[in-house]
Amino acid sequence: MVRLLISIVLVSVVLAACADTIETNTSPLTTTSNLPTTSEPAATVSPTTTTAQPTFTHPYVPTDIDPNYIVIAPKEATITSGQVLEFTATCYQNEGPEINISFEVDYTIDTEAGGYWDFNNYVSENPGTWKVTGTYQHPSAGCVFWTDSTTLTVEADEPAPAE
Repeated sequence: MVRLLISIVLVSVVLAACADTIETNTSPLTTTSNLPTTSEPAATVSPTTTTAQPTFTHPYVPTDIDPNYIVIAPKEATITSGQVLEFTATCYQNEGPEINISFEVDYTIDTEAGGYWDFNNYVSENPGTWKVTGTYQHPSAGCVFWTDSTTLTVEADEPAPAE
């Protein structure tokens, strides 16, 4: 909750500083027919505990990339309340290779969803269908942002049946 409040304050400060010059570039991927082709199905996460802390390796993101749009994945996912889901972000450049920017993106979820973020890992709390948004601001792009969103369904954690 504290991380969410800090993120909101930081975004508010950046937006206030950029209010006169802000431009927003949203992903041109507005229909499924425009999505990059992948063989990746919608993600369904099997039950896991949230106590284990994964080891993260931050990929190097070059400072001279030329973003055209970003894509947040998975595009749809279903997990149980209390589970963790890792999101990834890929930057598609105007020219050049696609780049993993997962750790450079600010991820948010609808406030009512509860839970919290640990970098690009979301620890779920409240059941429902929620919008997850990833926002990327390249260090040299000033007040220009690239965004993409996805849908996360959190199901209620049902207790194990009595034996």
